[in-house]
Amino acid sequence: MNLVELMRYTSDEESAEKYLKEQGILKSFHECPYCHGLRINRVRRVKYKCYTCNREWGVRRDSILEGLRVPFTKFLIAIKLFEIDTSVREAAKQLGLAYNTVYNIHTLIRKAILATDSDASSFSGEIEMDESYFGGEERGGVAGVRQGKSRCSGSWNEVARSR
Repeated sequence: MNLVELMRYTSDEESAEKYLKEQGILKSFHECPYCHGLRINRVRRVKYKCYTCNREWGVRRDSILEGLRVPFTKFLIAIKLFEIDTSVREAAKQLGLAYNTVYNIHTLIRKAILATDSDASSFSGEIEMDESYFGGEERGGVAGVRQGKSRCSGSWNEVARSR
């Protein structure tokens, strides 16, 4: 999605909701999730109601947005910021949201990417990682020798197996 399309979809909540439904992020309800009755209708902007069992549910039900209380427009902008590799702190600043909220959005996006890769072929095998050294600076050490520092390196398989 380019920026012109993003502006069109984030102009109001209804168009953002429509886009999220088209992309399959939000479900389109044609029957009640409780009694499977077909007599449902929208009663408020974000609620559906079944006239068979008189239960109500939100448009975010059964989606990755179910527990997230962020407007759809900000969620779409957060996806774009994730796509252009903006840090969580900078995205939180741009969106006017708390750091933890944006961190949770980024985590949801990562989980959704992993879940959509059905055979997980892009996440299999060994993935090369750079090594890093952690620790304080020691004075009087020989150049190139890492004294008193811990080496941290590994592969994706080792990290995945340790969990």
